[in-house]
Amino acid sequence: MSQSFFRKLLPKGALQDYSLLRILVNTLPDQVYVKDTSGRYILNNFAHARALGVASPEEAAGKSDFDFYPEELAERYRADEQEIVQSGRPLVDKELSNLDEEGNRRWHSITKVP
Repeated sequence: MSQSFFRKLLPKGALQDYSLLRILVNTLPDQVYVKDTSGRYILNNFAHARALGVASPEEAAGKSDFDFYPEELAERYRADEQEIVQSGRPLVDKELSNLDEEGNRRWHSITKVP
């Protein structure tokens, strides 16, 4: 998302905080993302964008897992996230596997917080 978009939404001075957050998030090698309550991406980093198959984090903004993953996997992610939000408890180090585009099994350790 562009700075002009956030300039309209954020209180004065918060844009600098957002810019610092973007720098931090984009330098992490792990996939980092934030979703709204509808499951749409509102922030993610370059590592996550690459995993989604898009060139930049901005390309994922406003989209959901259903735009990037098979329906069964997107449903599984949505169910986990709804449970996290409803319970208020994080999901820590859950191991998941899926097949990449070449048919190779990929394992992930996932931590999600409300």
